[in-house]
Amino acid sequence: MGVNIWMSPKANRYLYSAFTDFFTAVTEKYKSLV
Repeated sequence: MGVNIWMSPKANRYLYSAFTDFFTAVTEKYKSLV
């Protein structure tokens, strides 16, 4: 473990999808409030 896991494409893909899912949820919540 360590830094190597963050350099792997698989980890990056997972982090990217998790971030986009979170961003989408926040955007939807914001739109529903406005």
